[in-house]
Amino acid sequence: MVVQRTPLGKLPTIEDGDVIMCESGAIVEYILERYGRGHLALPVGSRERAKFLQWLHFAEGTAFPPLGIIVWLTLYRDDAE
Repeated sequence: MVVQRTPLGKLPTIEDGDVIMCESGAIVEYILERYGRGHLALPVGSRERAKFLQWLHFAEGTAFPPLGIIVWLTLYRDDAE
């Protein structure tokens, strides 16, 4: 049995040594900062960074909510009856 150890009990979740975290955008930023060695993200202060951050968080804030509803209805529609 897998035990969910995040404080919020959410997925996706990563464990990296003693760091346990959830929230997609935060996970991506953590990986970029920890392992990107300056090659995976645009530098702070660059003109292009604003667009980079916008698209980085687009999935969580804009794209996922309607997709989450579709997935939920697909998986649990029969449970409602």
